[in-house]
Amino acid sequence: KMGGEREELRVVTDQRGCPTSAASIARCLWELAARYQKAEDLQWGTYHFAGSPDCTWHDFAQEILNRALQSGLLHRLPVLRPITTRDYPTPAQRPACSVLDCSQIQHTFGIRQPDWRNDLDKVLEVETLLLEILQMLICAALCTRFKAVHCMIYLMVFIKQLGKMIIAGFQLMNCFFCFGHLVNQIVLFQ
Repeated sequence: KMGGEREELRVVTDQRGCPTSAASIARCLWELAARYQKAEDLQWGTYHFAGSPDCTWHDFAQEILNRALQSGLLHRLPVLRPITTRDYPTPAQRPACSVLDCSQIQHTFGIRQPDWRNDLDKVLEVETLLLEILQMLICAALCTRFKAVHCMIYLMVFIKQLGKMIIAGFQLMNCFFCFGHLVNQIVLFQ
């Protein structure tokens, strides 16, 4: 949103982490729950789960902006200025590196780290779909001034896009990205 509103964005470049979509976390937990239901047991322990590869907030912002431009959600790229944590004070101290070692969950359960860029594409696809639906609604509202045939065409396209939205509904509900490790730690108790 800020990328479309501001000429310049200042983003921290000295903090590394692993962006992880809520959808990826949900898929991981679903997989673990399905395994538990089938076997009625899971190897207990603490498992980390996060997206891959690791990146800085600046890298993450750059990727979001570039892909938003490619998908038509942005019409121009703002200038992205790298800054240090010291230049962006927050009430809570942030770690310089919150990259998680996810090898244990992969070794134990075969669950691999998802590429956060693929999840980002899905989120942007849903955003683009929402924009298209909004445009169609506007066209449908305006088509009362045109022939009924035009209205039927807009209505058919709208229904097709709405079907896509229903299919993508799970992704829409999971558009939030986590950066850090607090929500990405899975603890299984014996």
